[in-house]
Amino acid sequence: MTLMQNAPDSMPWRDAHIPARLRAIGSVAIILLFGLILWSAVVLVAAVFGSIMAAKVPLEAGFIFWQLALPLIGLIFGLYGWQNVRRYAFGYDDFRPRTSVPPRVLGQPIDIAMTKPIRGMGRLQFTNSGINIQAENATVIHIGPDLLADLILTAITHLLFKRRVKFDLGYEQITEIKVAGRKVSAFAHDAKVRATKFKVSSHDGERLYRELNAHYPRAIEEWRHLLG
Repeated sequence: MTLMQNAPDSMPWRDAHIPARLRAIGSVAIILLFGLILWSAVVLVAAVFGSIMAAKVPLEAGFIFWQLALPLIGLIFGLYGWQNVRRYAFGYDDFRPRTSVPPRVLGQPIDIAMTKPIRGMGRLQFTNSGINIQAENATVIHIGPDLLADLILTAITHLLFKRRVKFDLGYEQITEIKVAGRKVSAFAHDAKVRATKFKVSSHDGERLYRELNAHYPRAIEEWRHLLG
């Protein structure tokens, strides 16, 4: 018997999915916002550079509006929109794991979609001493969700590099694990990686909670009664 027999609403890992139509709209919006950000930045740089070269700043209303105010507003709007829309276009909502393991079978690798400190698909495995995490063909992101720079760095490194990253988080090193649905944030001290964020598939949600219950129960204290 697994937890799937409980009421669906009582299962914290069965969080809401991002509809495919919303993801498509998000992708289109990201393209438009990227164009807006690029146009605004180019116009602003050209205006500032031109003023420096001319050794004076034109005070005509047309220059102030079209080459300063409007691009600046566009840049602010574009960055704000990017920050709020990017998760719909780029966020890992759900995915198909490479293996199908029953929820009560512990100790087996779990496929994950990781966003920090690496971006890409990977695997983790709970052991007696800690959590082993690895990601293949992932991009190492040092700047986090820094809007346009994040996308540019990701695109360049995906084109030029393919990496395999592997590290361990010992249970004695972990200071906190936050769980929200199928999303996990783990923080550690004296470790190679001090902050880790990832998400598991809906198929492995229950297994994740059971692994945490077995190895780090305080992370899911309020849901342990569901694991009977």
